[in-house]
Amino acid sequence: MKAKSFIVISFILFSLAFSQSQKENLFRGAQELLESARNTNALLLSPENYRKGIAYYKSAEKDYEAGKDVSEVYNKLQNAETYLYKAVERSKINSEFFALTLKLKKEAEKSSKDKFSKQYLNEGEKHFGLAIGFSEDEALRNKIDNERKLANNFYEVAVIIAKNKKLVSPVLELKLKCEKNHADLFSPVNYQKGKKLLEDGFFFAKSGKDEKFVNSILSAEHYLKNALLISKEQSEANVDLLTAYSFAKKSGANFWADSSWEKALRVSKEGGALLEKGNKKGADSKFLIASRLFWDAEKEAIYSHYVKSLKLKLDSLTSEHSEKFAPNLTRRAELLISLADKSFRSNRYDQNLKKYFEQANEVLTRTKLIVNLYREKRQSEIDSLVLNNLYPFSEKKNVSARNEPITGGNASKSENAGGKNKLVDERKNEKLGSVTLTSKEEIIKSKKQTALSMDSLLKKEKTVNKTNGVKRLSPTKEVILNARKEFGKGEVVIFKEKKRVRIRLTGLKLAAYERKPSEKNREILKKLRNVINQSSGIKKIVIEVYSDSWGGDALNKKLSLVRAKTVKRYLIQLGVKSKLLYAKGIGNKNPIASNDTFEGRNKNRRVEVLFYLK
Repeated sequence: MKAKSFIVISFILFSLAFSQSQKENLFRGAQELLESARNTNALLLSPENYRKGIAYYKSAEKDYEAGKDVSEVYNKLQNAETYLYKAVERSKINSEFFALTLKLKKEAEKSSKDKFSKQYLNEGEKHFGLAIGFSEDEALRNKIDNERKLANNFYEVAVIIAKNKKLVSPVLELKLKCEKNHADLFSPVNYQKGKKLLEDGFFFAKSGKDEKFVNSILSAEHYLKNALLISKEQSEANVDLLTAYSFAKKSGANFWADSSWEKALRVSKEGGALLEKGNKKGADSKFLIASRLFWDAEKEAIYSHYVKSLKLKLDSLTSEHSEKFAPNLTRRAELLISLADKSFRSNRYDQNLKKYFEQANEVLTRTKLIVNLYREKRQSEIDSLVLNNLYPFSEKKNVSARNEPITGGNASKSENAGGKNKLVDERKNEKLGSVTLTSKEEIIKSKKQTALSMDSLLKKEKTVNKTNGVKRLSPTKEVILNARKEFGKGEVVIFKEKKRVRIRLTGLKLAAYERKPSEKNREILKKLRNVINQSSGIKKIVIEVYSDSWGGDALNKKLSLVRAKTVKRYLIQLGVKSKLLYAKGIGNKNPIASNDTFEGRNKNRRVEVLFYLK
């Protein structure tokens, strides 16, 4: 009995040990990268990649504990490793690039305790976060430098304020009160001088000119006090101006009616300048004019946003012959725009205005889609839209105006009642360009006939090629010739090695643990597929993938093998015979550039395809 109990306990312990060992093996690669990501401070320096990697890792752990299929867990771990590897690489680059910013950030965080230094610290954090975000997106790299400089500036000012709290904080408090009382309108000269002197003071502090720093801050305090005194008095006396200003600002007049907005601001500031000189009568006259101008700017902004923008879009589509390609949609858009215009003129705060604007925008978007399909001659997609009633030329009867996708929603009964029967008749008889619409069966039949004719043409072409009697090239020359024909400049480097041809795919850049090639990589692999299919005398093809020196031999070999298998798998999907292909992960051997620089490491991470020929 004791022997049986011992055997059972031993079996349970062995099963647990085996399960733990399996988990360790499965999660080892991701755990190594996770540790590296933490060591390189990836949460700060590459937050997007790090968070995605962590999310996939936790999801994989959860699935494993739930007993899900190991292949599902493995796929999630592959995604986790991809993002964590990216996070580590990006963190290493960013730690060098943002070295000064990180130093200033640390100093600002340590010293910022009061309200204003924290405010500048938060502004610095915001710009630093933007700079880091841009660094993770290749398309936004050109925006990094500006955000980094702004972050540096805010961190420096936060430190200055923290060190000179008693001198600077009262002046910043004055500036805040001036902004609340619209000193930029009622005392523009004093306010602008005070702001400029404050900025100059921070510049002197950065330069180590302490005496000039103190004088500049004290002068800024003097001008801001005067600005606050005037603006407090005038804020109560000019409620009408401030109301108009507030409404114009809320309507987005600075964007939708920028010239009117600028004119209103200029006139109000002229009034403020007269007020500072003691000319109250002249100032009141300017403020009255400015008030009217702000109301005009608000009106123009609302019209431009809701009506003018729609009219411009419709004019653009009309110039592209939308009346010919999508007449019903064009008429629908015209109707909705006229309703929006009428709604605005009756009352610019009419609630229906927004509804008409949204509906017209939807119709114009659909119109643009149809016009683009015609311009690109994508007839099959147009036919598909018609058959599924997603386009207003359909043979389907009894289409409900309420449910029709193209209307954009709640049109009034008066709009639909009169023209409903006429619209159905138009849809029955209208043509799409020069092609008359046919039934679904006819379209399918025509597609089959086209496919058959294409097959016969291809067969005929193959027969001609077999019998044309052209002298065949050697397998080596054939591969080289086909590669040069398929690939563009800078996409490959070709090497001839006895009865082998090596093609280095310089245009192919695979991410770590990439299981699905990107769109650019897929295009290059399609060209490689064409080279393989067009060449004869191939015995086998070895896909060799290399890596840089970062991460150690074991990790690099694993990374390069995963990439090689990705290439192999995609080529098989494209129709290349699997028995021809072999995947090989070389790792960090045979570098072609220095691993000390980012550019060199990028060159060393490469894919080479080795053709063995008869």
